[in-house]
Amino acid sequence: MTIDNERVAVSPATKHSRRRSARGGDGIGDGSAVNGPPMSRSDANQGSAPPSRQFCSGADANDSRRGRRASRARRIARALAFACIAAIAILSLLPGAERPHTGAPGRVEHFVAYGGTGFLLALGYLCWRQRLTAWIGLAAASGAFEILQNFIPGRSPSLFDALASTGGLTCGMAVGVILTAALAWDRADGLLNANRGAAFRPALPLRRRHDPGND
Repeated sequence: MTIDNERVAVSPATKHSRRRSARGGDGIGDGSAVNGPPMSRSDANQGSAPPSRQFCSGADANDSRRGRRASRARRIARALAFACIAAIAILSLLPGAERPHTGAPGRVEHFVAYGGTGFLLALGYLCWRQRLTAWIGLAAASGAFEILQNFIPGRSPSLFDALASTGGLTCGMAVGVILTAALAWDRADGLLNANRGAAFRPALPLRRRHDPGND
């Protein structure tokens, strides 16, 4: 009689709880004492841990360091390019008796001088519009220098000298464009600007997100 009373005292909910405990529970949302406290759905959805912040910060630091080196090299290239342009202007307008000679043919000198200047301009300026402006300006300057040599003692204008200057400028800029593309200076410059913008962005006032529940 006591055994029958114990069987009657067991409620259906208790039997169901014991059967779930014997099967091991369903893992999420199980309220039995055997399986422990229920696990939230957000905890269950966390499959893989996010990437380490230290790794991300190290990658950003490397990108910023690379961008700073590229920016410093571009500034040096610009300064050297303007120095070369000034030297070309001075040597092109000097009288024939005062002009220094390297011993090489004049057209070779024109090709090398303008080629080196074009190479430095391509390194110093990554924008295609700036490069095109520099090419047009320097090519026009080579023609203007040849015209002005008609009024300088000991100098004579030559169309082939102007063509040699323009050809050297074109080849030098082409080599500079290929080199900057191989070194990915445009990408390094973009990453540097992005990191600088991210550094100043926290200082700006943040716009408060609209919460529909506050209406």
